[in-house]
Amino acid sequence: MISSVSGYHDVESGEAKGYGMLKVSDIMSKCDDFKVTDDTQITYQCTSFGKIYSKMINEFIMSMFGQKINFKDIMMKDRLKFIFPEEKQVLESHLGNTVNCLKLREDFWLNQNDFPKFLFHKYEYKDTAENYARNVHHSKVMVIKDKNQEVGDQTAIYVGSHNMSGGAWGTLQRYGKTLYTGNYELGVFFRPREGTKEMKQRIMKSLMFKTDPTPYNLKVDKPYLFKKDDF
Repeated sequence: MISSVSGYHDVESGEAKGYGMLKVSDIMSKCDDFKVTDDTQITYQCTSFGKIYSKMINEFIMSMFGQKINFKDIMMKDRLKFIFPEEKQVLESHLGNTVNCLKLREDFWLNQNDFPKFLFHKYEYKDTAENYARNVHHSKVMVIKDKNQEVGDQTAIYVGSHNMSGGAWGTLQRYGKTLYTGNYELGVFFRPREGTKEMKQRIMKSLMFKTDPTPYNLKVDKPYLFKKDDF
């Protein structure tokens, strides 16, 4: 289980290893058979984004990889994919503009210079889930594996309530001595482990969306956004 509890958690004493991204980091660091290759990626479908920026994203990637990659070697575009629905997809859903489970602020997308638009990919339904295409899903799912490998024992899968924000996963503060989490969250993390391939493949089969998504064409594609005053 991966939990986040609102507050400041001490890193040096080890307390912070019990929460958020540092809990994942601790688990993954102890998975001796898990190796980070040039093709290891995180695919993350979620429904809300906070104020995310390069330093926070790099710390998040390092944690998901169990610190098995050097900070200076991280190329975000090669390591992380966000899955989030386009505006036209949401407006054509049965909820239309009344949807309230998707939170990506318009001012972040339009005005934050370092907002990582290049990481965004389309929420695309599997052929087997076309009957659900007018639904807006509130799921949060993360898959960590090499991009050209099938789901197997060394795949990691997260399913839970954490969205992509510092409040949910935590941010390192006070020169790395403190992990601050602003939210209460809970999720299940299926770590790399021998004998888990079939279970993980069943989990992946149950998902409504594709985990090899199409990148946004930022010249024409636009995510579903909301204005700060509407929240």
